[in-house]
Amino acid sequence: MTLLAADPTPLSLPLTDAIERALEHNRSVLGARFNAQASEFDIVQQDAAFDFRVAPQTTASSGETSDSFGYGMTVARKITWGTDISAGLNMNRTTSDYADPVTSGRLSVRVDQPLFREAGRLVQLEPLRLAQNRYQASLRLLESTKADIVLAVVERYQDVLRLEQLLAADAQRVQRLNKLQRLTALREKQGRATRLDAMRVELQAGQAQTSQESHRAELDAARRAFADLLGEPPDRRYILAPPPRLDLELPAPECATATALSNRLDYAQALQDSTDAKRGERIAKKRLWPNLRLTSSLEQNGAGDGFSEATDFGGSTWFFGLSGDSDLLRRRDRAGYQAASVSTSATLLNGEIVRDRIVREVYDELSGYRRAEQEFVIAARNLDVASRRLQLADRLFRMGRTDNISVTDAEEAFLLAQNEENSASAEASVSAYRVLRAMGTLIETPPELKPSAM
Repeated sequence: MTLLAADPTPLSLPLTDAIERALEHNRSVLGARFNAQASEFDIVQQDAAFDFRVAPQTTASSGETSDSFGYGMTVARKITWGTDISAGLNMNRTTSDYADPVTSGRLSVRVDQPLFREAGRLVQLEPLRLAQNRYQASLRLLESTKADIVLAVVERYQDVLRLEQLLAADAQRVQRLNKLQRLTALREKQGRATRLDAMRVELQAGQAQTSQESHRAELDAARRAFADLLGEPPDRRYILAPPPRLDLELPAPECATATALSNRLDYAQALQDSTDAKRGERIAKKRLWPNLRLTSSLEQNGAGDGFSEATDFGGSTWFFGLSGDSDLLRRRDRAGYQAASVSTSATLLNGEIVRDRIVREVYDELSGYRRAEQEFVIAARNLDVASRRLQLADRLFRMGRTDNISVTDAEEAFLLAQNEENSASAEASVSAYRVLRAMGTLIETPPELKPSAM
């Protein structure tokens, strides 16, 4: 996919619009969608094995003393129990230098029926079932990818906002320290401040400029990553606005885990894998049976000068037979059954692992949400105290009632509190979405893909 040149005009983009753009244009989502479409065609291919098969036939030959031309049609169909039924009509016209022309006709019906090993819907429908389950798995992967992209968009959106706020705070800090540097230099000339005081402020001003450049580089990288999530060129720019906080009414952990186990698609896939493995074990056990096939056919034949004699079908031939092709030792089949049994145990164990991991993730995200909310309240309170302290230190310094050490210390404390509040705010906003992702309710998914439908 070729990236087009970005529109230089920044576009205002709320979070909801960003999510919609990502779900429509993100390349990971598009790739998962294409894979699901390809898997759907596999179902059509496997289901076609039970369609009617219509095969026209033509033959023509020419020899030194005779010529022959034939045509016909065969219609066949395989039913889900394994029975293959076919019926055909063939006509042939032969001319010879030594005999009168002869037209012959043959009407035939044939039935092939597997017995024991290959008989039954369990074996015959397995390729179709596997194709359907692969399609279901591809749909689950698509929905999981969409949920991951939604969470990634929220995280990156908040990250860009956080860095924009940090960059704006850096500009204000540089401006404050430049003013403090000029005032300290003036007081140094007046003998009211030492050279050490001036160098302290000068160092802080330089560090503030370094921090500003560092945050600017981080912001550019975050913007490029955000544009990539939306499937846009890397230099595309957006005007982002802080979204409303997503306040959750947290359920009890037991209810949250029950919701997750009813909605998480990775758990549904683990259950599907277990079901497939159990069915595969039954099929492998059935392959230990003899491989017998019953065949019967009936042919009606006719011949004469013309079409009416050829289709008189006065003669008939019938056939009934039983054939078998089995390895008496069956070492390979026994090994296949043992492997299928082990695979069933492995998938059951994997289901338990996935279930325990989901429960752990739900508990962790619920705890993370509560912690993020508490830390945001504390960080906001600390920022307010640090801001009032900085204002007071600056006012006292201008009045000559304190030295610039108090101001620079207050400036450092304010910077730390500002960064902590910025990070806590972003984490509190994102943690709610992480809880929904852990519970499997971040986006709406088709009910037939959920564990509750298994």
